[in-house]
Amino acid sequence: MRIDNQNAGAMLQALQPETQVAQVQEKVQLSMLKKTLDMEKENAATLMNMLGGKGQVIDIRA
Repeated sequence: MRIDNQNAGAMLQALQPETQVAQVQEKVQLSMLKKTLDMEKENAATLMNMLGGKGQVIDIRA
């Protein structure tokens, strides 16, 4: 099969919508991953705050 400039241009134009869809899908996936990571960071910070005072010995003798 011989590919010249006209055929290559036509093939690229035919594949362009697929490429655009793939790019949009990648952006959506990246956005979801960032949101998930942010939520996990918040959950970890909340957990660390809850465990902050655990295990410390407090002397209540006066």
